[in-house]
Amino acid sequence: MRRTSSGTATVLTALCAVLLSLLGAAGTAHAAAVTVTNATRFTDPAGNPVHAHGGGVLKVGSYYYWFGEDRNADNSFRYVSAYRSTDLKTWEFRNHVLTQETDPELRGANIERPKVVHNAATGQFVMWMHKEGSATDYSEARAAVAVSSTVDGDYSWRGSFRPLGHMSRDITTFVDTDGTGYMISAANENADLHVYRLTPDYTGIDAQVQK
Repeated sequence: MRRTSSGTATVLTALCAVLLSLLGAAGTAHAAAVTVTNATRFTDPAGNPVHAHGGGVLKVGSYYYWFGEDRNADNSFRYVSAYRSTDLKTWEFRNHVLTQETDPELRGANIERPKVVHNAATGQFVMWMHKEGSATDYSEARAAVAVSSTVDGDYSWRGSFRPLGHMSRDITTFVDTDGTGYMISAANENADLHVYRLTPDYTGIDAQVQK
């Protein structure tokens, strides 16, 4: 029995060595590891601060795209800005994908927590966000939608609403492995968290799946 165990151990050791060598070889095809230090400001290659607050990250191809709020000095909404990176440390500015000039409803409005998902069936990139009437008036509590055919292109405004009549503030999105899209948002003066299944094109609410 000891010889059998020893032989098994020898085989396992050899297999581990082969696997490690394969993993090492595969690793050479990837970018070198980088260190991201906590509590430091992200900057673009020119040294400008990254303005993408309250945002989310979406991977498309070999790039990570970071969408977030770019605010005025008085904390009011100015842009949703998009940056991209291959290593999650160095971020290149791409576009102000949503601005006050995108639609009359956005002039003077407040936009927070932009989250972008890709719809494989339609080919569209869909942005969900929290929308208020201003930076100081939070009585609207609405969700809003915008779409683009390219990840960092100009997004077209599709409007804002209260999902199934419910308040909607802090927000995120999720796409399941079967392609079903979901939107999750704070409701009832932030006392509840609602989970909504999206319509097949991800631009509307199909049903509330958590109560």
